[in-house]
Amino acid sequence: AGLIIIGSLLLLDVFGRQVLAWKKPEVLEGFWWNLLIVVLEVGFSGVLLYIGIVSLRYAGEESPSDLRADAQLLWDEAVVNDPALVCTLQDEFSCAGFDSGDCIESDLTTCPACDPPVDPQLPGCFGSILEDYQDTYRSVGNASVVCAGFLCVDVLMLLVKGYLSYRNNKRSTTVESEA
Repeated sequence: AGLIIIGSLLLLDVFGRQVLAWKKPEVLEGFWWNLLIVVLEVGFSGVLLYIGIVSLRYAGEESPSDLRADAQLLWDEAVVNDPALVCTLQDEFSCAGFDSGDCIESDLTTCPACDPPVDPQLPGCFGSILEDYQDTYRSVGNASVVCAGFLCVDVLMLLVKGYLSYRNNKRSTTVESEA
């Protein structure tokens, strides 16, 4: 969802700049406007890079420790508070318990009683769900890093444009003062 929001803001930024360039081109030449755009794009780049790095990290690791620990806590809470959710997950992903072997013993703290009963020999749900979502993590990560790269190039172009504009203004001021 965050990636969609950031992408929408970037499209709005590009569209807004095009409209301003058409209606009032002098506005885009201002120092404060360019500074605002650079700050926003650097912020967006940082968020996109963070999303990309985290997503690619989860896509590349078999079992990221912090994700595993958080998922285990959520699983344990769901077994106690919402066993129907756990049963739905086990049915949807063809898995049993958080880890393989959790449902072999009839321990309701790790594997709730489901109707129909779950085959205890199925693999654990953490591995099944992570495997299913690793492709999604990889796609989101790659898209985020590419978008961040484009934003960084745009920031560099704005900085070069600002520098060249400053240099040309300084030259024109020097030429006018000599005349």
